[in-house]
Amino acid sequence: MEFWQVIPYKIDQNLRCIAIVLLLFCVACNMQKIKIAGNGVGEFVQEDEVKLAGPIVRIDSMFFKKQARVLADFRMEGASILYKFDDQEYSLYSEPIVSNRSGKITFRTEKETYNASDEFVMPFVKMNDHLKESNIQLIPAPDLAYSGDGSDSLSDQLKGDYNYREGNKWCGWQDSLVQIRIELASPMNLEKIWISTLTDIPSSIFNPKQISIFSENSLVAVGEWNMENDLNCKEYNIIPLSFTSIQISSVVIEIINEIEVPQWHPNSGNRPWVFIDEIILE
Repeated sequence: MEFWQVIPYKIDQNLRCIAIVLLLFCVACNMQKIKIAGNGVGEFVQEDEVKLAGPIVRIDSMFFKKQARVLADFRMEGASILYKFDDQEYSLYSEPIVSNRSGKITFRTEKETYNASDEFVMPFVKMNDHLKESNIQLIPAPDLAYSGDGSDSLSDQLKGDYNYREGNKWCGWQDSLVQIRIELASPMNLEKIWISTLTDIPSSIFNPKQISIFSENSLVAVGEWNMENDLNCKEYNIIPLSFTSIQISSVVIEIINEIEVPQWHPNSGNRPWVFIDEIILE
């Protein structure tokens, strides 16, 4: 009897030892893993399966007259911020970036054993007086609720706020086609036109579907965009449309809006909005 009373105890002790060894082994195997939440259930992924977040980017003004100052921040030990002007090669970010010309800066973050973040693009535009004393026609006129100061709103060199209901900076349309006709005070050589728009998906404000630039009835540039489908998306857009440098005395900007708000949106079936607050010729 004494023999059989001792055996279970020894077996239990051995099982405990085996369990402890297995537990330590599992912990060691998962040292390089990071726990994340997925649908309420804890899941484990390898570091090299994790994509970094992008940096926090700040700019003193997207529209500037002398220079723009851009700052980026990403606080993670061992991580780096990379940036590039326009389509140049990436460089290591180490201090605020100052520019005296229009362009865009692309940022991303990197860290060994992690996937790099998505690219974040920050455009900025140097203001000028090219539209001074020009004649600007809006066809059709903006909606009465969002008419701003009419055509003056598009050349006053003032950026509209995210709260488009306040102030008089934004011009808004629900029309499927909008034309902005510009007669310059005198001919000038141009190679780019910047158009500042607003996206506010919860409010049914979408980016234009297409923008075309015409000079003397000839198409010189066109841009197309897919409809954003993120219900939380609220952002400024500064759209550059580039073309071979030509002398221009008049220009027509043709904006095609989406036909209707898509089915996945709470306002599906209604007409979407397009909002513009500034046009810059360069």
